[in-house]
Amino acid sequence: MSDENNMQEDDFYEMGKSKHSIEEKIEAVYLIFDGSDEEVRCDVLGIFQVEDDEYIALLPEGEDNIILYEYEESGGDINLMPIEDEEELDLVYEAYQALFDEDYEENAEEMEDERDDELDS
Repeated sequence: MSDENNMQEDDFYEMGKSKHSIEEKIEAVYLIFDGSDEEVRCDVLGIFQVEDDEYIALLPEGEDNIILYEYEESGGDINLMPIEDEEELDLVYEAYQALFDEDYEENAEEMEDERDDELDS
């Protein structure tokens, strides 16, 4: 993977901490991986903060494994940097899992409540 990837965006936000939902803004980014000249579409799963840094979780098209990057925004440019420290990567992955699981549980509860309401009607 290239060491740094750039993209343009006027309004970026944190997953679970923003007044906007991720689906309203950025649904995907396109990255060029090392050894390839082709852009790969990566769905944006979430943007979130761990300690003082912000990270983005991406799912490349046709893949099952997510990719986590540190990201910084500067003057409308967004820079993605690989997480090279194993301990930092573990911490970021745990934070992503906690956020993802929380969202999954909330959605599952809402769907169950809606189903119960329909059955009661």
